[in-house]
Amino acid sequence: MLKTIIAHTSADRGRSLYLGLHSGGKVAETPACASCHAHNPTRPGRHYRTGRAIDPIAVSANPKRFTDPAEVEKRFERDCVNILGRACTAREKGDFITFLVGQ
Repeated sequence: MLKTIIAHTSADRGRSLYLGLHSGGKVAETPACASCHAHNPTRPGRHYRTGRAIDPIAVSANPKRFTDPAEVEKRFERDCVNILGRACTAREKGDFITFLVGQ
């Protein structure tokens, strides 16, 4: 089953989700993931409000990313609502991670 799910994820869709400008999110200042995380996911980002540095989100630059399932789900729950205005689907989560694992 897991192989089937992985086979149907798309790095291109994940890239669009990461870089795309979205409306409807709870936080107008963050219409894209790249609003806080850098446009280049291998680079550090900066929190939009506090200015606090954010470690790179790409796995190649930050091997600890996506290793703690509870932390990953917590971030998706918060950030999808802030950016998209809704929860991310399982497909979107898979696409997003597939994109970032390949960076």
